[in-house]
Amino acid sequence: MAGAGAAAKPSDDMRALVAALQPDALRLARHLLGSGSEAEDLAQTAVLRVLARADAITDASTARAYLFTTVRNLWRNQLRARDRRRILQETAAGRSGTLHPGPEDEAVSVLERETARAAFDALPASSQEVIWLRYVDRLDYAALGARLGVSAAAARQRVHRARDQLVAACIDADATGGTGPCREARGRMGRYYRGKLTRGVRAQMQEHLDTCELCRECYSQLVDVYGRRRIEHDDRG
Repeated sequence: MAGAGAAAKPSDDMRALVAALQPDALRLARHLLGSGSEAEDLAQTAVLRVLARADAITDASTARAYLFTTVRNLWRNQLRARDRRRILQETAAGRSGTLHPGPEDEAVSVLERETARAAFDALPASSQEVIWLRYVDRLDYAALGARLGVSAAAARQRVHRARDQLVAACIDADATGGTGPCREARGRMGRYYRGKLTRGVRAQMQEHLDTCELCRECYSQLVDVYGRRRIEHDDRG
């Protein structure tokens, strides 16, 4: 019996740590939603979800980051459920206006302000231009192609590629936390999402996700937020 109690202690300690972090989760929820019962409900839901996975958290230093990721993802999922559109010009440029994207563009419209700004700034200048013309100036593909000197079909491909770069940059910004292999895996999630890892590194990443529940859950939550895509892998050795 004593051995069983000793084996259970680490999980009990982690649950106590996560529960003690509820005020931090509530502060983040209030930052995202404002004061009120909605923020309290979101924070409590996030804590309960992390508590349910406490057995998988082996590093106490990752608990806060994991809880905060859960809060942010729950908040973003709420935005999607309510069909609240966040347009890129509000995050990257501060311009006024309203954009009503189609289903293929929903990932761009639900980005958190700070995350989107940092991700947009990290893009190559050519991708920034394409994102700006499509989502800020709201050019259709024919007009965008004429501006860029390419066909409408090529313009569509450039938009899709730039959007994938933007989403990957947002994943990189959100996939924080962990130490050692976990930190390395979080830093690769954006490139893994886009299929831009070499064959060997991709295999290492997949093996880590297969064996690390926290990183697998982190990646799954981010994909739920930003959407899935058909990955075209880089098959270099």
